[in-house]
Amino acid sequence: MKDVERRGRRKVYATKSALAGLLALSMGATNAWAGVTIGEGGAGRWDEPFYYALATAPATTRTAITHGKPGAPNIKKMAGSEPFLTGIRVESGSLDNEGEIRLYFRNEKGSISLIGIIGDTSRNGADVELGAEGGTATSATVKAKSFAYTYACGIQGEVGDNEGKINITAQSGTAEANAAKAKTSAYAHAHAHAYGIRGRVGDNIGHIELKALGGKATAKTTGTAYANASAYAYGIVSNVTNNSGEMELRAQGGTTNATALAKASAYAHARAHGIMHGVGSNEGKMTITAQGGEAEATAAETNGRVGATAGAIGISGTVGNNEGKMTIRATGGKTNGHGYSSSYAYAAGINGKVGDNIGHMEIRAEGGTATAKATGTADALAYALSSAHGIKGNVANNNGEMEIRAEGGKATAKTTANATTLALANTNATAYGIEGQVGSNKGKMTIIAQSGKAEATAAKAEAYAYAHACGIKGGVGSSSGNITVRATGGSAIATSTATAIANAKAYGMQSSVADLVNTGAIEVVARAGRYSTDGGTTYHSDSATAYGVYFNGLEESSLDSRALISVSALPAQDEAGKAIALGTDKTLQAHQVYSGGDLTIKGYAMKFNNQEQVTADYKGTIGVADGKRVTFAPDAQVYAFIDNDFGTVPNYSIPMLVEGETRNYNQFSVAQLVVSSPDYSISLLDGNGGTLQQLAIAYVPKVSTPLVTAQVNQKMLTSGTTIVEKSSLSPMLAMMERSNPRASAYDGVLLASTSPILTVPDMEILPQKRGWAFAMPYYSNVSNNASPMGYDADIYGATAGYNHWIDSDLILGFHAGYGSGDINYTGKGYEQKKENLKAGSLGVQSLYRFADDWLLQSIASFYYSSNDYSDNNPLNREQGDYHGYGVNAKLDLDYVFSFINNRLIPSVGLRYLWQHVDSYTAYNLDNADVNYGDMDENQLYASLGLDWYGDYQTESNWQIVPSLGLGIEQALTDNEFGNSMGVGSVIIPVTNSMDKTSVSARASIEFVKDSYALSAGYAGAYSSDTKNSSFYLQMKYFF
Repeated sequence: MKDVERRGRRKVYATKSALAGLLALSMGATNAWAGVTIGEGGAGRWDEPFYYALATAPATTRTAITHGKPGAPNIKKMAGSEPFLTGIRVESGSLDNEGEIRLYFRNEKGSISLIGIIGDTSRNGADVELGAEGGTATSATVKAKSFAYTYACGIQGEVGDNEGKINITAQSGTAEANAAKAKTSAYAHAHAHAYGIRGRVGDNIGHIELKALGGKATAKTTGTAYANASAYAYGIVSNVTNNSGEMELRAQGGTTNATALAKASAYAHARAHGIMHGVGSNEGKMTITAQGGEAEATAAETNGRVGATAGAIGISGTVGNNEGKMTIRATGGKTNGHGYSSSYAYAAGINGKVGDNIGHMEIRAEGGTATAKATGTADALAYALSSAHGIKGNVANNNGEMEIRAEGGKATAKTTANATTLALANTNATAYGIEGQVGSNKGKMTIIAQSGKAEATAAKAEAYAYAHACGIKGGVGSSSGNITVRATGGSAIATSTATAIANAKAYGMQSSVADLVNTGAIEVVARAGRYSTDGGTTYHSDSATAYGVYFNGLEESSLDSRALISVSALPAQDEAGKAIALGTDKTLQAHQVYSGGDLTIKGYAMKFNNQEQVTADYKGTIGVADGKRVTFAPDAQVYAFIDNDFGTVPNYSIPMLVEGETRNYNQFSVAQLVVSSPDYSISLLDGNGGTLQQLAIAYVPKVSTPLVTAQVNQKMLTSGTTIVEKSSLSPMLAMMERSNPRASAYDGVLLASTSPILTVPDMEILPQKRGWAFAMPYYSNVSNNASPMGYDADIYGATAGYNHWIDSDLILGFHAGYGSGDINYTGKGYEQKKENLKAGSLGVQSLYRFADDWLLQSIASFYYSSNDYSDNNPLNREQGDYHGYGVNAKLDLDYVFSFINNRLIPSVGLRYLWQHVDSYTAYNLDNADVNYGDMDENQLYASLGLDWYGDYQTESNWQIVPSLGLGIEQALTDNEFGNSMGVGSVIIPVTNSMDKTSVSARASIEFVKDSYALSAGYAGAYSSDTKNSSFYLQMKYFF
């Protein structure tokens, strides 16, 4: 490509005087320059030079430059087969561009190079969209060379700031080279290059979208044949100060075929790269895909090469901070050739040093299919391996989640020559989360390596199908992120004097830092692959190695591991899933911790379920190299976890953790239960030299969250029904005011006066009303400071309903409500527990007047709640959901004292409550699940209250109704709520009690005019440790 540019530039410099006359070209315009006419769609003739700039740029331009259109770009005739075209050429200074550039060209004769802006650009604020498409080029000369490649670049030069979208498509054409003379060469080029910006960039916020699509290249000769249809897509090629723009890059290798008697080489590689040479900070999302194409070469001699490899990288170079999500995928293509054949894949998020990373990475590399064959004295080498990295370089702090996967492909190598030639097939897979020094890691990692199938056939054959995976390889100061690593060997098949390797190695962390504190769970599984040295007739399992934490290269190190480490080393399986026997000298090794030097244990996490499993998991799980030793610090702690088998033994014996240890001694001085809940008690029981140290764990729950939630539901329901009940009083009081003697109907609005002696004339009485609808949004806070667990709940909701006058003494109505909110628990060990509550209610209410001044009120509500529970403690993550329902019913007897504009209403009442909560299981990801039994309770309460209502009318006919109320409620039953809590085989009954006595206070003010009323109020209830406050607005419409 550089040669093409140089040739084009020499033409330009030779015609510098002519370039001064360049004119801007716009869609649909016809422009003349040096006798050349270019019409819409580029249907003109291009003679010389083949380098053409559509415009030369002043310091600032806002002019749009367009040519052609997507899907139909065309230059039918062109004297030069490799035109070099640009939208704007910056001849001096730096461009400030705000004009769109949209150029679409297709050279039917062959190659094309297309650039939006060439030269330094201080700022680009406009979109640049380029479509370059190669045509068909053929050559049948003595030394045949054909070119149908494409090169497209948005901006070539330094850019201060880019704000515009850059959209580039480079589609190569078809190149055919057929040498006309024997033993001469044939070269066919149909590769594609797409670049967003080639040059240093200040800040990029523009979206960059690139597609590089290799074409079809065919070369035939009796000499040397070379065909290339590779594809390259690069977002920004240089250093970037800050990037927040999204990048979508795709490189797709094409199809190549090279045929020769001497040497044949064919390439269909794919490379995609977001930012090269580093970035200060990246916030932009990157989606990068590289897909190898198809390459085939045939030669009489076997020293040819074919490749359809794939490489995809987010950022290379030093990265200050990365916050952008990266989705990177590289997939090898398909190759078939003599000699060397490769379809490997490599993918990485960041290849370089990183400050802080919080970006989510999804990285995947998949090897393709490679076939190599050879005759004579040449070797046959086939590679379909894969490698994937999250970050390859040192990282100060990682908080980002990583999902890294490498999958080997299929490689086949075969020679038919003498015993000195080699057939080698390789489908190895390697996957790393971070390979480099790490200050601290808080990110979750899932690392998977799965090898493929390698088959080598020769007198001297080598087949490799191993898988290696590691979460963090390098020094680690502290890690709290959960790490899951899996490595699975593939199938290695060889013949004769063969080497066949299909082992699996998996590491959670390989640390070269002396002191490591780990608080993240580590799960490591290595499953060996299978190998055969007789061409696939019989198989054996290779070795598998699984280490949770591996210290290497250190004389001394220490570990404080506060989270569980799980390791498994498994043999290979056949197609039916059955284990295959280990081969000679093959082993399965699994250690939660292994050190190449002396190791000091400061703390260690263990799961206590049943004794047999504890012994199997932990006896000898810490290994050291020969001649090295493990010691436990004087204050070493055991961090105890449990699971659903908890409770099968009264006390657990702690096995000796060090491999090969024959003594019994106390390994720990302190025990800490990691569930961090007051529901458990724990203690160590020292051994006596003849017996092992023991751990005693008891489950002693004191409080149940479903019971607490039922109490919150009760408080919410009680406040809501009180507000609905009291809202019916003002219309009835208005009726009592006007019906002395009683009236036969009621207008629905309380009429009073701001003057105590002002009478209400008949003309001010509103038209008769028979009922009213009401709606009430509200906010409630319910808090409790009880020990050991309290709570603070914020509930938002609304209630609506309708009341109807049956006659002048009786009101009947109904109501419905919905509320939702969060209950945040308090108290040591409960701080990270919470519930999301959603509750709906439906009920009826009535108000009856008798003996003039007596009132009988009743209300009943049915509620149904849905609860989502979670504990966000990172070492005790659990969640569950359940339902509850119940009925709250109340009956009040009131008497109304009236004087002037005031009403005093003493009351006595009874309230009945029935509540039911379903049983459910809180599923725990780290410890034992908790099983909650159901709750079914009935309670009865008595109450006394005193309410005051005022009634005032302004001169503008506004009615104002203030009210205040005080009350006291006493439980007549035990006011206790009970269910059961269980873990493993242990079930404990639990009772929560509420204060039997509570006081209430309320205040409201209502404004009435015509057929509308609006009120605002507060209702609260208080006991020794519980506070319930509700604020509401109520709207009424009388009709």
